[in-house]
Amino acid sequence: MENCGITKKQIHDLRLFVEFLKQNPQQLQNPELDFLKAYIESFGGVVPKSEDIPKPTKMEEEEVKHEEPPKEEPKHEEIKIEDPDLVEPDVLTPETLPLDKEVTEDQEVFAMTKRGEANEASNTGDLEKAVSLITEAILANPHVANFFAIRAQYYNKLRKPNAAIRDCTTAIKLNPDNAKAYKMRGQAYRLIGEYEKSVQDLHLGNRLDFDENTYELQKTVEKFVALKEKATHSQKPAPKQEKKPDEKPQRPAGCDGKGGCGCGHTCGGCKAGGCGCNNTNSYTQPNFQWTPKADATSNAAPNMGGMPGMDANSMFADLAKDPELMQALQDPDVLQKVQAAMANPAMMMSLMSDPKVGPVMTKLMQKFGQK
Repeated sequence: MENCGITKKQIHDLRLFVEFLKQNPQQLQNPELDFLKAYIESFGGVVPKSEDIPKPTKMEEEEVKHEEPPKEEPKHEEIKIEDPDLVEPDVLTPETLPLDKEVTEDQEVFAMTKRGEANEASNTGDLEKAVSLITEAILANPHVANFFAIRAQYYNKLRKPNAAIRDCTTAIKLNPDNAKAYKMRGQAYRLIGEYEKSVQDLHLGNRLDFDENTYELQKTVEKFVALKEKATHSQKPAPKQEKKPDEKPQRPAGCDGKGGCGCGHTCGGCKAGGCGCNNTNSYTQPNFQWTPKADATSNAAPNMGGMPGMDANSMFADLAKDPELMQALQDPDVLQKVQAAMANPAMMMSLMSDPKVGPVMTKLMQKFGQK
């Protein structure tokens, strides 16, 4: 086709022009297209006159006129947390490590020597040199998880969280019980605002090897998690509630409707000594209810599972002195899991890894383990 003097682009443009004329035949009456009209008629073709071309109906015109553009979904504002330690994520460079390498005794000695030199460089503040030296140790003996955790520590100080996360993940694969790797990865996640992951790793690292600094950092990051959840919740549109005209307000469960309710509402009295009114203007005591299993060999007083000698009333009295605990127990999910753990102490260890429940369980065991 190129040899005939017509290019593919010209054919494409001509095809588009013909499609345009099919949709808009009145354009053939344009004086500028008289040459095309004459060409069509030379072959016996008929070009319709303007009055012969059907006009759009009023209904079609109205549809076009009233057609509304599609509504865009409301865009939520990006949630920003005022965290002074946030950094821009670093770009990872590919790194090939001989993880299946067989290591000789000489290489082990060389690796430990380089590890010591890296520590000295870090103490003098030369972190780049420390990274270079510990990398030599890793290349000589890539089977030591702690080498990767140490390099991750240097990367965190250099504000390279992605590199730190990669090294910690490798260290955990080599040794799932390496506490330092979890702690360093938790710090790295905090630097890039991955607060939920940060809390999980910091908590797990402290379970393996507790230190006060990591615990304080975990508490700080938990506050960021709470702020983020609150901001996310505030951006969600409130669900529309349709109320029927004849719908009567339902009496809360536990209210007999006969007056005498002590909560300050007019909904009525209370059954079984428990107020069923939902008084949102006052503090609601968490509903600690445990059903102790009968002990056929003893008439001892019921106690909380895992917390000997503590009944619900004395436990609540102690809890009321700890505002932080009381606030945490206002979360229905936390309260439900704590109640389940009290009834079944075997669940306690599995709940320790929960970012919301774990700190509560830790404080409860510290508070009542000494009773």
